[in-house]
Amino acid sequence: MYFQCSCSRHDTAWHAPPPEECILFRLRRSLSHGGGVRRGDSVLSPTSKQIIQGDHTMAIKPTVRTFLSTTLLAASALAIVLPAVSVQAGPLSWLTNGERVQGSGKASKQTRDVGHFTGLALSLPGEAEVRIGNTESVTIETDDNILPLVETVVEEGTLRVRPVKRNMRLDTRSMKIIVQARSMDRIAVGGSGTVDAENLKGANLTFDVGGSGAINVRGMESESVSVSLGGSGSLKASGSTERLKVSIGGSGKVNIGQLAARDASVSIGGSGQATVWAKQSLSLSVAGSGDIGYYGDPQISKSIMGSGSVKRLGGSPQ
Repeated sequence: MYFQCSCSRHDTAWHAPPPEECILFRLRRSLSHGGGVRRGDSVLSPTSKQIIQGDHTMAIKPTVRTFLSTTLLAASALAIVLPAVSVQAGPLSWLTNGERVQGSGKASKQTRDVGHFTGLALSLPGEAEVRIGNTESVTIETDDNILPLVETVVEEGTLRVRPVKRNMRLDTRSMKIIVQARSMDRIAVGGSGTVDAENLKGANLTFDVGGSGAINVRGMESESVSVSLGGSGSLKASGSTERLKVSIGGSGKVNIGQLAARDASVSIGGSGQATVWAKQSLSLSVAGSGDIGYYGDPQISKSIMGSGSVKRLGGSPQ
């Protein structure tokens, strides 16, 4: 770190500028790298302890006062810059400044055209119903002052229903959402929302629940079904599939004993619970105090670490 002195003098005789006209900065090139110092440049030589101004040189004596002044100047600059950086760069600062909006109690209803989508992501404490048909739209019924604060947007083929602001909390006694779709192959719920769906068909169906949310699906048909739960969420489903994969983290519950699967794999970390139906093969993994119940007579491979348990519930669900 060296010193650059910038002053407004234009005379040929050089004079040491006052301290207030000096700026601390790092040189782009070192004196030891050759090339010399251009006329008009003022630097502090790191080897000779001299101030060099073009062709002029002034010897100086480093003192404790000089060192302390430099240190205090650098510390002051950092004290100004760092707080500004931390405020701008804090990615989770929105978590501490949540905005809360209380519902008015006066119901209002609105239908919106949202374009084509094949997935749904609900990030509101509402009750959503998926209806498969020939149209694509979303209808929301809630408090009249809450309705404009609900955003419905399609991103990368997924209809996202969420507050207009990420840090906004919408307090309402009732929020009902009707989703009309031509097809649906993935559903995700965050928070405490609930999604009900039926007659879902597709090559691959994916379900993801975070927080205390819930997904209920009746009569699905798919070659592959993937279920992922985090927190205390739940999923209940019926239908049939060739391949089933279940992953539970936390205390989530998966009740898909009515979903007939040819091959199934279940993995639980924590205190989660799962009920499945496998006909040919079943792979089980439990770490912690999770419990797995299964129907059928599949070939089983299992790994249990902790106080978890595996129990056969019968040949088929009643």
